[in-house]
Amino acid sequence: MKAVKRYEPGRGARLFSFAVHWIKAEIHEFILRNWRLVRVATTKPQRKLFFNLRSMRKNLNVLSPKEAQDIADDLGVNFPKFWKWNSA
Repeated sequence: MKAVKRYEPGRGARLFSFAVHWIKAEIHEFILRNWRLVRVATTKPQRKLFFNLRSMRKNLNVLSPKEAQDIADDLGVNFPKFWKWNSA
């Protein structure tokens, strides 16, 4: 409903395209607000890890410590925190 209320047809965007942004934002906000229901990241490095880890380890079954260190370095997150999230 936020998208419908804030939509301005004169800006040239379709309502659907405009609404997709608001729907995604509301879903992310809901997840972050309800962290007790779903284990999520609350700090910026943890959010970066949470949203990028799945795509980075698609082709890997189990990460070796070296691979885990490389991914943590690529994402710019603390390795012990990364290892904790990876093993959860």
